[in-house]
Amino acid sequence: MPVVGGNARQDRLNQMQRHAKRPALLGQNKKAITILEVYDSDVLSQDGVPDELVGKILQEPGTLWAKVRFNKGGREAYCAFQASEAEILSTHGNSVLLEGLQGTITYNGIRPEAGRIVLRGEASRSLRGTGETNVLDISGIL
Repeated sequence: MPVVGGNARQDRLNQMQRHAKRPALLGQNKKAITILEVYDSDVLSQDGVPDELVGKILQEPGTLWAKVRFNKGGREAYCAFQASEAEILSTHGNSVLLEGLQGTITYNGIRPEAGRIVLRGEASRSLRGTGETNVLDISGIL
């Protein structure tokens, strides 16, 4: 961080840098998340509805919800997916395969809990093979 002579100008520079890191009140903001648990209809019928989700499910029935952890800060919250339950589960299989995936929450204002989850990863993506390594065999040089 550059140092500006004069205390008032340095304070103004610090204030501008802090202001640039804040979420915009009128624009669309994004936060990186990790999905911890997904609450689809099967999980809700088997395990029951968590107390924190009762009001949200009553407001938006049929929405797929997840417990997420924000990558920056580590806070946990319940958020809804942007896509429908049928679309997400047809792509990724079931709710267990969604756990651990990375995503972003797009939201307006300063409350990321009111935003919607957009997935970034593919659950069906194959792992990288270990057979292709860049190790050189130098045993025949001597």
